[in-house]
Amino acid sequence: MISPTSANPSDIVLEPPPITTQPDKLIVVNSKAWKPYSYLTADGEPAGILVDFWREYGRLHNVDIEFYLTDWHESLQAVKVGKADVHAGLVYSEPRDQFLDFGSAIMALETEIYLSKHAVTVNVSQALLGENKAEVGVVRDSFEAYKMNKIYPNAKIKSFDNNELMFQAVTQKQIELFVADSLVANFYLSLTENRDYYFPVQHLYDQDIRIAVSDNSHHSIELISERFDQISDAERERIHYRWSQVETVYPKFFIPLSILLFLVAVFYHVRSLKRTVILKTQQLKLANEQLKELSLTDPLTQVHNRRFFMEQLAKNDYCQYSLTVMILDLDDFKSINDHYGHCFGDHVLRSVAQTLKSVLPEQATLARIGGEEFAVIISHLNENTSRQLAEKVCRTVNQVHIKQQEIELVVSCSLGCVFYSSLNCSAEINDADQLMYRAKSQGKNQVCFSHAMATKELQQGIPERAL
Repeated sequence: MISPTSANPSDIVLEPPPITTQPDKLIVVNSKAWKPYSYLTADGEPAGILVDFWREYGRLHNVDIEFYLTDWHESLQAVKVGKADVHAGLVYSEPRDQFLDFGSAIMALETEIYLSKHAVTVNVSQALLGENKAEVGVVRDSFEAYKMNKIYPNAKIKSFDNNELMFQAVTQKQIELFVADSLVANFYLSLTENRDYYFPVQHLYDQDIRIAVSDNSHHSIELISERFDQISDAERERIHYRWSQVETVYPKFFIPLSILLFLVAVFYHVRSLKRTVILKTQQLKLANEQLKELSLTDPLTQVHNRRFFMEQLAKNDYCQYSLTVMILDLDDFKSINDHYGHCFGDHVLRSVAQTLKSVLPEQATLARIGGEEFAVIISHLNENTSRQLAEKVCRTVNQVHIKQQEIELVVSCSLGCVFYSSLNCSAEINDADQLMYRAKSQGKNQVCFSHAMATKELQQGIPERAL
């Protein structure tokens, strides 16, 4: 560093002071072909998870957000030279830290090494060590490229300006292996004619996507991060859910190809056509069943989602048997995400979901109905058994110990449980929800239990029986 007393005045560069007030406009940059995180539609409009996050930021804080989507390398340069104010989201690395200041974590990435099905005979281990001719595709200047060079320096790397070009090379059989985030790979796979065109062969890393500005920017990364963190968990969940649901459509060539196959099959052999039709029908039936299961499953925890839970609750209207409904919410979960990042928070949710599945009876329905909120429906219990099961669930969650690297965490929950001896009306999720909030107000890590009548009386001011 040049001392002010010894330096030539013309050599001294004074950095502009950071802006400590909310700007009226931000130019936000990211990739134009990083589906579904950020990309340009066919109409040239910005779209994707990160785009939705920053639009919500602008709406929440009355800031005009202008998106600049380009190739990945150019997006880094745009922030570096001041052509853009903020990078919408990228992974921290030491080379990037030399010219970027990193802020809040937005979401977690799970990145894999993928193998094209046309190259199933390729020895992946040898390819990563550079011992055969197989090339590994990466996006230029991406964190994947940095990580591959660090872990597998001898691998034959083929760089592409963006994901769109890399996936084109995969489908055109120009490369055998490539590196991509699992959500990106699944999204592009959903756009191909063959839904098993490639598959993961090795996990590479889990990292958080973070906000970043140039280290000589006049915008305060602390202020932008603080404002970004004010986006509600409910809105984050809505954005994640929207982009994690991949809509499946029939390929455009399906009908003409079917006709062609039919004519060829008739010409050569009628029985061949019959076997083909039977096989295709079975595959389509299986695919439809899998799609239905996916639409009713929470993608993060692999338990049922809110839609399935509400359908099951409605099926029990006016039933002549007992019904138990539980709502449980993990205590202080927001602080877990704030302190350890969303990737660690997702790990906690998956661990709790697996624990709940292990302790609940087989006939119970378990669902994740919100960010850190789970729900349970089970029928044909008596009141005492219902109460004991609620206590057992709460105790078991409290026994979940999360250990990851140097982090060790004990989880707890607040649980509301309603027992309906029989129903002559509709069971209400709000009954158990109110008891769950009562458990939180009474100190957390406990159960509030009530018979259905007691719950109705609670709404009239009569205290419920709490554990």
